[in-house]
Amino acid sequence: MHVEFKGDYRTCTAQGTVDQTPPPSYESLYGRVKAAKQKSTSKAGFFVSFLGILFGTLGCTVCLGLLLALPIAMIAIGSMYIHDCPAERYIPIYLIVAGSVGIIANLMGLGKKAKNRNEPEEEQQENVKGNPLDYIINCFLLAWFIAGNVWVYRTHGHFSTDPTHTDFCHPTVYWFAFWGPGVGI
Repeated sequence: MHVEFKGDYRTCTAQGTVDQTPPPSYESLYGRVKAAKQKSTSKAGFFVSFLGILFGTLGCTVCLGLLLALPIAMIAIGSMYIHDCPAERYIPIYLIVAGSVGIIANLMGLGKKAKNRNEPEEEQQENVKGNPLDYIINCFLLAWFIAGNVWVYRTHGHFSTDPTHTDFCHPTVYWFAFWGPGVGI
């Protein structure tokens, strides 16, 4: 911008461009929290609304994206050690299947989140009922988690780390199956 003063101090001209972009929207997180506070009749009601807003933000989406790390690690470790646990051959298979279905479930959740982000809040409230496929996947994951725990805990203390033994299970695949899914829940 160029400013020029001519003659007396009351006359000045300015040349340049003015930024025509609108200011940041306060309908973002701050505006939504403020509106929730005004609509709430109690502190508990505000807290519930605040949590709903917080879980609907980009930060939550990033956290859900980070949750993909565990399923990817499950697939990688299960695949790398697929033949390295004859003590319980289902442990690596458990990791591969649980990781694969976990990725599908997380991607479906992220997709639903992205779709709802562009809808007005009223429509999001109407679309609260879940997708039947979500229920099927979650039921499968629960059943698979139980089966995996049976395979893992049945082997606990009854496997060898010596590859020449018939009850061998590579420690990496066993201990990852023991701790990984439980920590991820």
